[in-house]
Amino acid sequence: AQTANYNAALFEDAICDGLYGMFVCNELRVRVTVMGDFTTAMAASPVVTSGPNAGEWSIVEAYDDGVRDSIILVEAHYKWPVILNIGGFTLEDQPGGTRLLSAVRVFRNEPF
Repeated sequence: AQTANYNAALFEDAICDGLYGMFVCNELRVRVTVMGDFTTAMAASPVVTSGPNAGEWSIVEAYDDGVRDSIILVEAHYKWPVILNIGGFTLEDQPGGTRLLSAVRVFRNEPF
C-alpha cells in the first residue's frame, strides 16, 4: 500500500477492482487511520447515524497508513441491498432496505 501511494479513493478502487461487479461501489466506505493504542482502536466511532438522520453515513473516509510501528485501524463498510422480505422477516438493519456489512482489522506496522 505504501509503494502504491494510496489515498482513500485509490484504496476503495483497489477493493472494488477485486469484487468483480458483485457490489455497487458507491455504497462502500473505507477508513484507514493511525491509532494511539489498541484500546483506542477498539472504541472507534460508529459509521452510520441514528435519530432523525438514521442510516446516513457518518464515516469520514480517510487514508493514513502511518509509519513504522504505527497501530493501524482499517475499516470497510458496505450497505448491502436486502431483496427478500418473507412474511415480515427481513435482514435489513438500515433505513432504505439495506444491511450494514463491515470488516475491521487492527494491526501494528512492521518496523520497516
